[in-house]
Amino acid sequence: MSGDPGIGNPHSLFRRPEFINYRSLNYKLNNAIKHGAKGFLYVQDPLSLAGGTEGNPRFNPLEGGGYRFDLLSGQVLNRWADQLLASAKITTLSWQKQIADSQVPASLALEEKVHLVVSLQKKVGQISNVLGFVQGTDEQLKHEVVVIGAHFDHLGYGSSSSREGTTVPVIHNGADDNASGTAMVLELAERIKKNPMKRSYVFAFFNAEEIGLLGSKYFVESWKGFESDFGNIKAMLNFDMVGRYQKELQIMGVGSGLEWNQLLDHLDSRALSINQVAKSIGSSDHASFLNSKIPVLYFTTGTHDDYHRSTDDFEKINFEAMAKIADISFDLLKREEELTTINYNPAFPNDDDQGGARGYGSHLGCVPNFGQSEDIVGVECSKATVGSPAEKAGILPGDVVIQLGDIEIKNIYDLVFVLKFYRAGDPLVLKWKRNGVIMSAAIVLAPPA
Repeated sequence: MSGDPGIGNPHSLFRRPEFINYRSLNYKLNNAIKHGAKGFLYVQDPLSLAGGTEGNPRFNPLEGGGYRFDLLSGQVLNRWADQLLASAKITTLSWQKQIADSQVPASLALEEKVHLVVSLQKKVGQISNVLGFVQGTDEQLKHEVVVIGAHFDHLGYGSSSSREGTTVPVIHNGADDNASGTAMVLELAERIKKNPMKRSYVFAFFNAEEIGLLGSKYFVESWKGFESDFGNIKAMLNFDMVGRYQKELQIMGVGSGLEWNQLLDHLDSRALSINQVAKSIGSSDHASFLNSKIPVLYFTTGTHDDYHRSTDDFEKINFEAMAKIADISFDLLKREEELTTINYNPAFPNDDDQGGARGYGSHLGCVPNFGQSEDIVGVECSKATVGSPAEKAGILPGDVVIQLGDIEIKNIYDLVFVLKFYRAGDPLVLKWKRNGVIMSAAIVLAPPA
């Protein structure tokens, strides 16, 4: 059943943020596998059904990337599940209410048998980033490139990342996430086109951010082939969710560039509260640049209750604040004109990128290579973060993590699951492959960074 015992009980411990992972379908599937299940039938929890009506199960063929489980599984309707439960004289609704009220498990065994057949065909498609370029005016500095970027993908009719609470397809417009950032890049592109600067600018609209920063990662990795024509990337400014100004505008990653503090000093805030943060979080496209030691600045007004919901729409955008953020950003770019050089800070603690532990119960430190080959079973590490259990174990770039504790790791979702399943301080055995040879080491998981 979807959801958790917090649904239907406002006093449930499951409403605490640290327990939200238990409602994840990936968690439920992995937990079933760990306990020896041979099949898995999934039903929408009836208490979350709007008006008590239920649409047919929806299969989204675009969500196939990476979801691999060694378990026959499928989704069924409540009315079908009620027939299965009839011998126990309960329904899915009465069953869920019982669990919500008691806050204890209510597992049971049934004599009924079901037959389940799944037939899937894997199809690989291609998507694109969208790029623009304005050449610099200075004969020397025009060979230095500043990337101004934002992701323009979102969740379509919903996905496993949606917080909508229903399987019924509903459009997720993503006004803040990330039409706001996309609009900001377009605005800055127009201003720089009218007022060319000394350095060259690439305006990048990244695709597939929501499924693992794939567009920006590909951009960074493939730029070598364009350096001779366009120049070397010296810095990146990322705009992700800048449309819901409430208390402050956060500019993150200030510690990644040696010149950033100088650039931001006494910046006109346009009456907005600006919080300059030395570190950054790796949940957006700037992380792909940090991993290549390119200094970044990450602009965001933060999350809100409409995050990854269909209610993230234009009516809630703070357009007045967005106009001020555009002015602040353009002022910053004009200040950047006075910098003779832009350099990455080698002491920058880039430990909280894609391999970080945001929302996990523990931290390993394997930074996943999201572009790993489809043939790899496991999670390929692009690096091990400094001081992490993975680094202490001896993980090197290209190593493939295959098991942690009792749980096999076959894909990135297994890794996410295992870091939620175990807790910081747990002593475990980590197994990985290096050039086909299985290696292992005893580790102790670290607390979330």
